[in-house]
Amino acid sequence: MKKIFILLCLCGAVALSPLLAKSEASSVQEVAKRYLAATKLYKPKEMVKYMHSEALKQFRSLIMNSMPDKEKVIQELTQTFALKSKEEFKQLSDSQFYVKYNEAIIKQNPQMAELMHRATFTILGVNKEGGLRHVQYRTDLSINGQKESEVNTFSFKKDANVWRALLRSRISQ
Repeated sequence: MKKIFILLCLCGAVALSPLLAKSEASSVQEVAKRYLAATKLYKPKEMVKYMHSEALKQFRSLIMNSMPDKEKVIQELTQTFALKSKEEFKQLSDSQFYVKYNEAIIKQNPQMAELMHRATFTILGVNKEGGLRHVQYRTDLSINGQKESEVNTFSFKKDANVWRALLRSRISQ
């Protein structure tokens, strides 16, 4: 009887495995859809919800290391973020840093938000690579009457058992 039970469990696992794989892909795809929707609206407070903690830490590091003089970077970003002091800047979490930085970008370049609002994002597929999931998507945009289309890939990794976006490779370099 015990052997039959084990056999039934194994058969059930084999039968359900395609459904589980599809469910996982849908989960990653759902997170990607939400992230891209927040990107389209250029809402940094929404976008950050779908970012992996490693990506947020890496993003901050990239910005902080963009110039040799870190104190100058801190001084400039403290002003740009409309913070009261360097100490307040240093207390920002990686998530808060990401939000403040992206809000500053839009404030300085509102056309970028308009451009993002006009973009359409279409998810093309999800590929699995170890603990990563790569989501291919197409961005369609019309700039000055000229239609542009580009295929990109976002990678996702679990963060506290939830799929979250990593930085795109050309950003992280």
